[in-house]
Amino acid sequence: FEGGEQQSIFHDELIKLYLQEIFNAIHEQQKEDQASLEKYGLAAGDIVELTAEYSLGKWGTAKAGTEARVSKVVPTPNQSNQVYVTFPETGTLGVVPQTKLKKIEKKLRVTPEKQEGRVGD
Repeated sequence: FEGGEQQSIFHDELIKLYLQEIFNAIHEQQKEDQASLEKYGLAAGDIVELTAEYSLGKWGTAKAGTEARVSKVVPTPNQSNQVYVTFPETGTLGVVPQTKLKKIEKKLRVTPEKQEGRVGD
């Protein structure tokens, strides 16, 4: 059974490297989220609520009071930040002006590892 120990060691080191990369990616995302919170007051994983009805184009209309999860905040030249959100009830994605959103203060945020498309973007 030659080489079995070396393969095992290689496998273990590969797993350690993989996990380290995942932890590094999560740490970087947390730093980005903190910077976004400080700059815009919102970050990926925050839960927000629409303050007014908003058209989602061909996907219909979201009513005031509808909860959504923030994916990304993007500044625009006219100072009106655009917020990429997901509406969990329908799975619909939307881009909503930050002025039409209110952050819901909850202790529980959606953590980076549970947000679709986050780790390793």
